[in-house]
Amino acid sequence: MQSKISYIYISTLALFLYGCAQVVVPTGGDRDLIPPKVISTTPENGSTLFNANEITINFDEYIQLTNITEELSVSPPLKNRPNIQLKGKSIIIKIEDTLQTNTTYSFNFGNAIKDNHEGNVLSNYQYAFSTGKQIDTLKVSGLALDAFTIEPVDKILVMLYTNPTDSTPYNELPRYITKTNKQGEFTLNNIKEGNYLIFALDDKNRTLMLDQPTEVIAFQKELITVDTSLEGLKLFTFLEDKNPQFLKKSTFKNDVLQLVLNQPTNEIEINAIDTKIDSKQLIKHVYPNKDTIDFIFIPTDSIEFSVEVIADNKILDTVELSIGPKAESDSLLTFKQSFPSSRHKISQPITVSFIVPLKEFDPTKIFFFKDSLPADFSLKFTDEQKKTILFNTDLKEATNYKIMVLPGAFTDVFSRTTDTINASFKTSEFKEYGNLSVTINTTAPKENERMIVQLANSSKQIVATSVIKNKETIEFTSLNSGSYKLKVVFDANGNGTWDTGDFMKGLMPEKVALYEGEITIRSNWDKKINWIITP
Repeated sequence: MQSKISYIYISTLALFLYGCAQVVVPTGGDRDLIPPKVISTTPENGSTLFNANEITINFDEYIQLTNITEELSVSPPLKNRPNIQLKGKSIIIKIEDTLQTNTTYSFNFGNAIKDNHEGNVLSNYQYAFSTGKQIDTLKVSGLALDAFTIEPVDKILVMLYTNPTDSTPYNELPRYITKTNKQGEFTLNNIKEGNYLIFALDDKNRTLMLDQPTEVIAFQKELITVDTSLEGLKLFTFLEDKNPQFLKKSTFKNDVLQLVLNQPTNEIEINAIDTKIDSKQLIKHVYPNKDTIDFIFIPTDSIEFSVEVIADNKILDTVELSIGPKAESDSLLTFKQSFPSSRHKISQPITVSFIVPLKEFDPTKIFFFKDSLPADFSLKFTDEQKKTILFNTDLKEATNYKIMVLPGAFTDVFSRTTDTINASFKTSEFKEYGNLSVTINTTAPKENERMIVQLANSSKQIVATSVIKNKETIEFTSLNSGSYKLKVVFDANGNGTWDTGDFMKGLMPEKVALYEGEITIRSNWDKKINWIITP
């Protein structure tokens, strides 16, 4: 009997504890994801014969305004920005300008309106009215993309002008204005029929005019005709090459003067002041991007002097130089890029490079071994400056190699020589990598126009570049496994680089095309792509 009573008691206690465990604190329900809703406006949205100087927009909940100065756009622009106030669940707009007659105005709030609790955004709410008898209803929409990266451009102004001239964006306010979203999309509402210049501007100083050389722009050469709503327009943004040339940086080390300019130059020289430098004692090396230049001095004596930096026949700056006596350690030549060590990609050539040009090399002081046995090789310069040497040999997969360099094998223009060097490495196997074959077929380029094809990895680093003509095939070999992107620059002027545009000259930036989607490369796999590019 005693045991039965104990059992009942324990069971009752367990039920009591179980019941207590079910009691939870109320969570308050699901999170509110609904943006504020406009329930009424005074005057009514879409009104005609508008003559008020105050607008009230009422919402179904309390709201907040974020970055209203940046987010709000008014078309046509007002001379004085409207006074925007919050009152309870309402926005009060006080117009402090005299409005034009027979004109449709629109106020676009962008992403400024949010609810007060969760911050849900009422995106692109627009209030419009007309001071005439009818309200304009046509629309112009499209996409703003960076001309070089083809990525969407956020928060750039897109504007329409009537009766434009070459100087219109510099000294006139637009008729219509809006701003792109994060996807680069834009919509201009309440447009009147007519012909317009469409122009985009990264308006850094908020003047609604192109008045700074650092402001990114976009335009279409031909006027757009708006007699019905237009969709799908594309604007390609770019920065004009309007900045004056200047010297960004100069360094002088180991008798090498390196100059870095703010932009590429076609011609650069230095002129020694109050002294004379023999041309045989000076070597110039221009880097491929043409904005970095090395001047290598080979004087025999210590000297202090100044040089003028001259680019495109204009003196940019003056640099003071001091060439001192050579220390004993200065007689040793070091590599900028030495022989491979450890593991070496089978498809990658073996090269060595130096900071300054070489005067000569001696192959008899270099030894090459394949699995401990002597192997054939040859050396040759790969550049006119004689700074890089190709170590030419027939490499085999998964094979051990050794390179031994004796003192004096390489001698630079300063008569410095290398010390003893030993390098050992093992080559990889071809099956560890994948290959990509790309054939491009397009009607976009002109006859014989070259295309610069760039292959970039998932980190957006360019891993390979090739210059081809239409319908030619490119072979990208020995690629690491991963995702890649393809880009083509249509090199219209054949200068080997992408060129920006110029509004005053009516020049558009050179066209760029991106391959749609990512290209997946796998080990021991060949992939072929036939890329058809339409204008």
